[in-house]
Amino acid sequence: VSPSELNQSLPPDSTAVQFLSIINPGELDLSYHFKTYLNNKNIDNTLSYCEASGGCDEHISFVSFGGINNFSACDEYADYTNLSTDISLGQTIELSVTNGMYWEGDSCGVWIDWNQNEDFTDDEPIIVSGGPEIFTAEISPPNDAKSGTTRMRIRVLYTEIPQPCGDTEWGEVEDYSVNVNAWLLIDEWEGTLAAGETDELSVTFNTESLDPGDYSGSFHVTSNDPERPAFDIPVSLNVSDFSVVATADLTYCCIDEEVQLDVDVVGGTGSYAYTWTSEPAGFNTTLRNPVVNPVESTRYIVLANDGTNSAYGSIYVDVMPSPEVSIGPDTSICAGEEVIFDAGFGHTTYEWQDGSHGQ
Repeated sequence: VSPSELNQSLPPDSTAVQFLSIINPGELDLSYHFKTYLNNKNIDNTLSYCEASGGCDEHISFVSFGGINNFSACDEYADYTNLSTDISLGQTIELSVTNGMYWEGDSCGVWIDWNQNEDFTDDEPIIVSGGPEIFTAEISPPNDAKSGTTRMRIRVLYTEIPQPCGDTEWGEVEDYSVNVNAWLLIDEWEGTLAAGETDELSVTFNTESLDPGDYSGSFHVTSNDPERPAFDIPVSLNVSDFSVVATADLTYCCIDEEVQLDVDVVGGTGSYAYTWTSEPAGFNTTLRNPVVNPVESTRYIVLANDGTNSAYGSIYVDVMPSPEVSIGPDTSICAGEEVIFDAGFGHTTYEWQDGSHGQ
């Protein structure tokens, strides 16, 4: 997977797209799966959610939801907001709730404060199935869910229609935390690549519900590659009224192919100085939109400065290696004899001197 990390600078209420390339150099299918981990988690225990409790008997004995796996006895009301899991827009995670003493007629309700206004009643309803022993729900954030840590409430009770607030004669209520990721999204969370294939994934940065500041996390990638079954791709986002976005007309190219770089700056005075560098080192210029001819995969970094404000932007250009082709040793044949040439699997196109295009 390249690049090995992603960095983005954006103003509030905006989006930008970068790309990740996945290459399968092996001889078997490659299956992969992406998951996000967020570092900016702020559990606020001062929030004013409505009170709720039950009188036990039926109660919540086990909750499984992403990274939450919690066994418990009945406490009428239990605050487990120190336990949390991550969920991203476009993802669906199954919630499972086990009733520790179940009766026919027991029911379960689940609420998540997606808009983080300390009110469970104005959010998209969550449909709960099953029961009376095990209840399940398929949970996906709505498209307008706000990024950050929010509250999930679970209630088990007898015969009544579940409500997020108030006391009941029987049952129990438990609260948990959910870390909603609406700022770091990928268009394919999992997939399979045939041998020799390359896939390009779109990564979207969205600052719509974010306050100015620095945000970070990572994509955790798992696959069936025995040499690299799991690894992380660090991601950072700076949200500021002065922001710099580096662009390239090609994000992957052949060796020494021409690539046009450019930069967009938001905020400041409108008069900017630019300084471009690269990783690996070796490229330097003060032009706004230089042309480069990379011979290896390179991250191009630009610093924009208006005399008061300064910020960095970067863009990664993935250079694809030239194909290695062998059709075998020189061979002598007699007139009328046939010989078969094979250029090898894994290439996108083939063109022989006679105009044919097979492998």
